[in-house]
Amino acid sequence: MGALSRDARKLLPRSLSRLLGERESFVLDEARRFPPDLARALAQDLPSGRLREETLAALAAIELAKLSLNLLMGVVIVQVVLSWVNPHTPFAGIFDALTRPFYRVFRRFIPPIGNIDLSPLFVLIIAQVLLIPVGTLALTVSRLF
Repeated sequence: MGALSRDARKLLPRSLSRLLGERESFVLDEARRFPPDLARALAQDLPSGRLREETLAALAAIELAKLSLNLLMGVVIVQVVLSWVNPHTPFAGIFDALTRPFYRVFRRFIPPIGNIDLSPLFVLIIAQVLLIPVGTLALTVSRLF
């Protein structure tokens, strides 16, 4: 039995401890797919059963990236809807200021088609594509604990 099951026997019921012992190799294999720094931190933390500050910081950074991408997508959607419904609303300037840096990247290369700006669509697509690995990493980390 490995270190996980040995430590788990002290804290958990026997059936749960046995299950954790059986899945220890799976947990360690999943941890090997992480970025090297995070994998090293998790490998050091697993035997002790306690998370260090560095591991918590990495987990917090993953969640912060996920929340930031979700917030960006929400702001883009609200800004697009406001531009269709009432482009002169008082909030339009705020949403425009928040989204303009992200749109600028795509506006340089993609001109408006029929007076329709497609840069919000590309920002949403890129944000969704970036959410896939971030979400997978967060899911894998959450499975470990």
